[in-house]
Amino acid sequence: MKFSIIVPVYNVQTYLSQTIESVLRQTYRDFELILVNDGSTDSSLSICNKYQQKDSRVIVVDKQNQGVASARNSGLDVAQGEYVMFLDADDEMTCDCLSCLNSVILNGNPQAILGNFITWYDKTFGTRKYIEDNVSAFIPDYHNKSFVELMTEYIEKKYQMPWNPYQIVYNLRFINSIHARYNTAYTVAEDCDFFYNIFDKITKYKVTTKSFVLHRLEIHNSLMHTQNRKNIMSQLIVFKKFFNHANIFFNERDARNYFADRIANTIVLCGNIKNKSDRKYCLAYAETLLGDLYFTSNKGKYNLLKELYPKLGIEATVIFLARLRELIRISREIKSSVVSVLLKKILRS
Repeated sequence: MKFSIIVPVYNVQTYLSQTIESVLRQTYRDFELILVNDGSTDSSLSICNKYQQKDSRVIVVDKQNQGVASARNSGLDVAQGEYVMFLDADDEMTCDCLSCLNSVILNGNPQAILGNFITWYDKTFGTRKYIEDNVSAFIPDYHNKSFVELMTEYIEKKYQMPWNPYQIVYNLRFINSIHARYNTAYTVAEDCDFFYNIFDKITKYKVTTKSFVLHRLEIHNSLMHTQNRKNIMSQLIVFKKFFNHANIFFNERDARNYFADRIANTIVLCGNIKNKSDRKYCLAYAETLLGDLYFTSNKGKYNLLKELYPKLGIEATVIFLARLRELIRISREIKSSVVSVLLKKILRS
């Protein structure tokens, strides 16, 4: 069997059928679709079972709710394909994705295949689509670079590093040979941590401009939109791990800058934690990272953070910056260009 497609499933009855159908209608048919129900309380499990009865390639794993990291691990444990691909249960696989991937594999049997993805915003006032075309800039000359060199270029160009699980397809034997699994202690940034444990071990890879998935954003109950103690701490710990090992990359200075920015962004998110004791817990850890802010980019929001926290204290500063960020978001949603421009100027000045 060529491909194992692993889909963690948790309370996604609205989108799940679309996700499954996008896989089953692939023209390349040598695959298994592993649906890992992570203790859903809606009708997600019955939807999974319905498709399992209709198509022998569908495998359903039903387990207690332990989070997306545990669900992906459960899928990896039963996967039988040569290559493994992860798909979120509210996303869709692009047309002919597997056929394209098979062509890439036949041309070299890589340990990893890096590709694109298409994102769209799901808003009440309409649908907006755009393509994240990160990888095309690397196509002409990536062949002579190690994977770490390629990731260093991502950092230097300030692109989003491809730790999204749906952006890289891995050889399953390679994954198992290095005992790679998701850390179940992390509720957010578990994909970044997984990538951290893998990327410098990849010695044979391919890059394609093919978009693997249609990735849905702005799901209101999305984990990424929930700022709580576990989520914030997961991000801070994982980004700090990368920051501490910036010497892995070929440009250590830019790598420290890259991950210091992400640490700073996450510190600001502490201002959105509603539970005061949880917010104080996260900020107590965040205060141990304030020295890392020295390495952040010279942007208004980072400068504000560095300038305000010695005067106002870290808690008042992050609450202020979090509210400022929320105002920017609201201004975008109501399409108030004047307000948006003014607020952007404040943060970028």
